Amino acid sequence: MAWYYVGLYGFHPSSESIYSRRTVDGNHYWKHYEFPVFLNEEGFIGPAQMEKLEVLRQSRTKADYYSEEIEEEEAKHSVRIAYEFIEFFSTEEGRIE
Repeated sequence: MAWYYVGLYGFHPSSESIYSRRTVDGNHYWKHYEFPVFLNEEGFIGPAQMEKLEVLRQSRTKADYYSEEIEEEEAKHSVRIAYEFIEFFSTEEGRIE
């Protein structure tokens, strides 16, 4: 959602951005672990939201790459954060925390 949102403002991953990487087929993508920093530096989100995106990234990494299970409360917390971001990026006047 955030990638789509910043794309509307003309920001796309490219070789000129220190926050993106090039794939073997020549395309570019945002580096997940630095994307919150980029969003903050460009004024799309504030420091509190940057921390929330980091929580989501860590939860996703844990779910995708580690054998320990995600606890129900952790999953619910991630869903709440994700919902807040969907709401934030879906409005014309998002509020930066």
